[in-house]
Amino acid sequence: MGWEIQLKDIYREPNDIIENNKKTKKRKNDDSDFGDNALENEDVDDDLRSVRTDSPEDDEVLKHRYMDFDTNRDMENLCFELGMRFADHNQFKATLKNHMINEGRAVKFKPIEPKRVKGKCKNKECKWFMFASVEPALKTSDLVIESMTMKHNNCNHFWKNPHTTAKWVAQKYIERFGSNTKISVAAIRQTVDEDFRSQMSSTAAYNARKLALSMIFDTGEKQYQILWDYVSELKRTHPNSIMEMVHQNFREPGKNPRFMRIYCC
Repeated sequence: MGWEIQLKDIYREPNDIIENNKKTKKRKNDDSDFGDNALENEDVDDDLRSVRTDSPEDDEVLKHRYMDFDTNRDMENLCFELGMRFADHNQFKATLKNHMINEGRAVKFKPIEPKRVKGKCKNKECKWFMFASVEPALKTSDLVIESMTMKHNNCNHFWKNPHTTAKWVAQKYIERFGSNTKISVAAIRQTVDEDFRSQMSSTAAYNARKLALSMIFDTGEKQYQILWDYVSELKRTHPNSIMEMVHQNFREPGKNPRFMRIYCC
C-alpha cells in the first residue's frame, strides 16, 4: 500500500511503472522499504522530473524539502534540483542565463505570468526546459522548480551567446575592471572567449568597460558623500570629540566639494 502511494508522487503512466520496476533492484518486504527513503531509492527518469502533487497531505510533506537558492553558495557550483526556491522571476531568469552561458547554450522564456515562468533551450529541436511556479503549500510568492529536463539533444554551441551582454560582462568582471581601468577592448573579448567560448563584438566589449567603470566610480562617490552624514552623527553622539574634514571647494556650479582627509580625536 505504501509503495503505491509513493508512485503517485511522480507522474508516471502504468506502463512506465512496470518498465522501471524491471530495472530496479529487488527490495526487501519488511516495513523499512516503505519509509521516507522509498522515493529516494526509486529510479527516477533523469530526462523528465517533476515535483508537483495534487494532494494537500503530500504538499505539506514536500514543504520541508524545498531549498532556498543562495547566490553566494550555489552560483559557482550550480546544480538545479526539484523544489529549489527563488525569490522572484528576476532571480530565476538570471540564474538560468548564467547556467546557459556556462553550458554554451541560450535560453528563451515564454510569456511570464505572475505565478509561473518556463525557460526553454533556444534550439527548437532541443527538449531542455525548466518550469517554476508559485507553490501553494509554501504560502509565499517564491518560485519553485516544479519540473525540468536537463539533457540537451541536437543542440549546438552558441558561439555568439545573446546572454553575454555588456551588462553581464561588466558585472561578471567588475573586480578585473577595477584593477585595470585601461583594459583594452581586445583583452575583454579574449577573456570572455577563453572563459565561456562566446564571441563578443567590439561595441559590446567597449560598452561593458564603460558600464563597469561607471559602476565603480559612482559607488565610490556615493560612499564619500556618506562621510558628511557620518561626521555629523559623530558630533551629535560624541559632543566632546573633535571631528574635522578637509575638502577642496569647486567653483563650478553644481559641483560637490572634493574630499581630502578627515581627522578624528
